[in-house]
Amino acid sequence: MKMYPRAAVAATLQWTKPATNLHHYLLVQRKNPPDQNKWSIPGGKIELGEEALVAAKREIEEETQIRDCLWNSKSFLTTDAIVPDRKNIGSYAFHYVIAHFFAKIPPTCGNRAPVLTPSDDALDAKWFSLEEIKDIEFSQHLSKGVIEVISQVEKLSTLGILSTEKIE
Repeated sequence: MKMYPRAAVAATLQWTKPATNLHHYLLVQRKNPPDQNKWSIPGGKIELGEEALVAAKREIEEETQIRDCLWNSKSFLTTDAIVPDRKNIGSYAFHYVIAHFFAKIPPTCGNRAPVLTPSDDALDAKWFSLEEIKDIEFSQHLSKGVIEVISQVEKLSTLGILSTEKIE
């Protein structure tokens, strides 16, 4: 039987701390392979008949219980997650083509980060600054490509390219 890559989404969610104007990003600790126990951008498989943006919104809600976000309606990046099968040399355990979406938490009056409730296939969920994410990468507890995706978000949002709006 011939295998094909699966379609997936990832959602980079940004919260800006009002007191410092510093961006923080949502990462989840993965419960399942690939990258089990590593910190990653939330996401997952697209269900048959589901639009990619709808899948990104669903994954954020399933993994963190966050519902109130401002979204950019188009994906800003596509990546691959290709994982070799350790048992069968020359075979692959996973191959996902991932459409990346961007969302922001609406501005709030307080300096407290939005509450996260990890669930579904997330062991934990936390807000991290880019510098904190780099520290996780150094410890090798970060999924491959996270720094590159968040760096791209930083660049595009600084240029005003990733505008967001309330999308039902």
